[in-house]
Parts: sequence; C-alpha cells; structure tokens
Amino acid sequence: MLLNSNGLNFSKDIIEIFNNIKINYILSSIERRCVDTVLPISKDRKIKIQTYNKKEFIKLIPLKFALANEESVTIICYRIEEINHILTELKLENFTEENRNCSYREIIYLKIKNDVVEEKKIITTNYKK
Repeated sequence: MLLNSNGLNFSKDIIEIFNNIKINYILSSIERRCVDTVLPISKDRKIKIQTYNKKEFIKLIPLKFALANEESVTIICYRIEEINHILTELKLENFTEENRNCSYREIIYLKIKNDVVEEKKIITTNYKK
C-alpha cells in the first residue's frame, strides 16, 4: 500500500461519505495510490475497480464510460496530471500549481440520469455530507 496515514484515513472515509448512496461504477487511474484509495469501498460494495492510463484520461475515456450509462453513480479517483481534461469537460475548476497540494485526497462523484450529468462534486478529506 502506497498511501500515507492521511490517504489511508480518506480511503476509509469514502465508505462513510457514500454510505447511503448506491454506486454503480468505480473508475481509477492505474496508479497504485489511486487504486489503493478506492479499494476499501470497492471491497465493501463488491464493485470491480475499472482502471485507466494517462492517455485514456486525456481522451476522456473514463468520463465517456460514465456518460454511456443512462442512469448511474460513478466515482473517479485520479492523478492530478491526468484529470484536467475531464474537469474542463465537466466545467469544474482545473488544477494548477497553486491548488494542487491536496489532490491526492480527492475523488470525483458523478450522478448521471438520462445520459446527463445531474450532479457533480469533487470530494475531499474536508467533505461534509
């Protein structure tokens, strides 16, 4: 496991954050730290983690996968170097040198209905329901 104590705590917090939300898909960067972050909720919910490499993130393939499902809830764990294309597409603020210091403790939550992103959030360690 490559997570430090903050990362381990966040990986466990994800289960609580999504306690009353049905998750259909867990998408992640292939980077070990990302996979380790979503592994506890994957095991808890018995949902396979679908991994993507940097080129696939840049081509928006994880987002296209999420949008291809008429109604779903997807969480995406990512590396900062991979996510800005998806953030731009979702009209969320991109990461810069100034705001990137806590990116390893963030995931994207997408609620999709009728092929449209109905709800989107960047969930961090500071997230409160």
